[in-house]
Amino acid sequence: MWWSEGVTDYYADVILARSGLDSPDDFVQGLATSIGNYRGNPARLLVSPERSSWTAWDSPAVNNSYVVSYYLQGELLGFLLDLAIRDSTDNQRSLDDVMRYLLAHYAGEHGFTRDELVAAVRGATGRDFEEFWRLYVSGTSEIPWNDYVRAAGWEVVFTNTPAVDARIGSIPPAVQGGRWRAVASPGSIAEAAGLRTGDELVRINGRPIIDGTDVTAAVRAIGPHAPVAIDVVRDSQPITIRFLAGTYSRVRAQLRDLPVPTAKMRRIRAGLLRAPR
Repeated sequence: MWWSEGVTDYYADVILARSGLDSPDDFVQGLATSIGNYRGNPARLLVSPERSSWTAWDSPAVNNSYVVSYYLQGELLGFLLDLAIRDSTDNQRSLDDVMRYLLAHYAGEHGFTRDELVAAVRGATGRDFEEFWRLYVSGTSEIPWNDYVRAAGWEVVFTNTPAVDARIGSIPPAVQGGRWRAVASPGSIAEAAGLRTGDELVRINGRPIIDGTDVTAAVRAIGPHAPVAIDVVRDSQPITIRFLAGTYSRVRAQLRDLPVPTAKMRRIRAGLLRAPR
């Protein structure tokens, strides 16, 4: 799932940039936002991309109520793997070659296993990324961002800024036709007020919750110190959770240009944004 749903999210960003529908700055800002969101989620160090893929439809309890999106994980791993391939091959190979290899060998109804995917990367690029998989796909090691992004002449800079703490996430229903479920961010005001990851969402401040976009819209409408009422169903019982929005320190990331990029760095960055011929 992290590959088929998440890495393809990375390619959505790439295609928009290569087509000119997004600017290079849009591409960079989008990735920086994703990096910040990932860094700010403590679940990143507890639930691997493989684990989040396998347990996507299970109860959040299987991961001790820690939730991290395999879409987000896959988007960022695709970005890092693309950079690593380009760096190790002097920009002669890229993630594009891996995708073409998969299309040639696994198109149609025949899927691929974890080991076949690792082998596909090796077959398409001539490089072995088994250690990458062990650390960041099967494992939950902290990602050394600058070890990867400097290949394209960037550095990642993290900052913390005050933000409204009305952190209420969501995950899809456990069954078809069911309600979207809450994600209570660890340490959030909502969690302290009693919201549990897995609660079925009915309304947030009176707004009916049909899907994740309703959750996002409802949360964005909550101002500093505003009252919040979340109507949920837990164990078949209706519950209303009330609290006042607080503040928290939000992690933000920037992808900044290195002051003196090498010629190789410039080639790699251009390769990311240029459609292959």
